[in-house]
Amino acid sequence: MRRAWPTALLASLALIAAAPASARVSSIPRCNRFGGAAVTSVLGTGPLLLQKTIGNLCSYRGLRPGHYDPLFAIQLVPWSRALFALAEAHAMGSAAAEHAAFGHVSRSLKVGTQAFDVYYVNNGNSLEPCEGVTPMPPLGPGCRGEPASTAVNVVARGPLKRGGSDVMVSLSEVAQSGDVSLSHVLALAARIFAGQIH
Repeated sequence: MRRAWPTALLASLALIAAAPASARVSSIPRCNRFGGAAVTSVLGTGPLLLQKTIGNLCSYRGLRPGHYDPLFAIQLVPWSRALFALAEAHAMGSAAAEHAAFGHVSRSLKVGTQAFDVYYVNNGNSLEPCEGVTPMPPLGPGCRGEPASTAVNVVARGPLKRGGSDVMVSLSEVAQSGDVSLSHVLALAARIFAGQIH
């Protein structure tokens, strides 16, 4: 079965369920403000269309002819030590189970005050071999022999403005391998925390 969003990249979905309703504050930007040209120019996805919003989690989908559709998700919630630890533990466990790479982001990259990332490549090796000519699936390999897809997730915390409270930001991108880059997602996170994209 093909999944567009690997389990390791769904750590952000745990945040919305775990965040207490009383902690939701109006000073946190709405996720639907992060799908415009300022974001897509950093990611290199081309235009993105908002697909779904759950609380302050937004998922977007693009169109890249001849390639898998790029998917992007962003979530912003109030930071808490327990919430960050939950997301990190979930990401570490899922990454290990799916043979993805988990890492802590260097503070020198200025991606908030604390961050981690997950990098996963789906090469379709566990799928049945492709038979004959098949149409390109929109969201990743449907059989062994089709192009690989790559998924990147960055979860970071820090203030979005000087003197502000810490916010947790989760950024996820899935696209055809070569169309998505960990460095681009990290750069986007750094620009959000620097106040350059808001």
